[in-house]
Amino acid sequence: MSQRFVSLFDDPDRDERALYAQYWQDKLKDNKDISYPDSLVDEVASSTGKFSFAYLKEVLCVPLLIRAELP
Repeated sequence: MSQRFVSLFDDPDRDERALYAQYWQDKLKDNKDISYPDSLVDEVASSTGKFSFAYLKEVLCVPLLIRAELP
C-alpha cells in the first residue's frame, strides 16, 4: 500500500518567495565572490511557483555549493 505525503503548509506565494530570496541576498551581501542582484530575486520569485521553502532553499543554495567546488 503506498502512502501519499500531504503537506500541512501551503507553498509560499510570489511575495513570500521574493522575501525568502531577499533573505538569502542579504545573508550573502558581504561575500565579494558572489553576485546576487535584485533581478535574480525577481527571477527566482517569478519562476518558482508551487515550490516549497525547502525547494527554494535548494534553488538558492546548490549554486553556492557548486561555486565552492570550482577551482
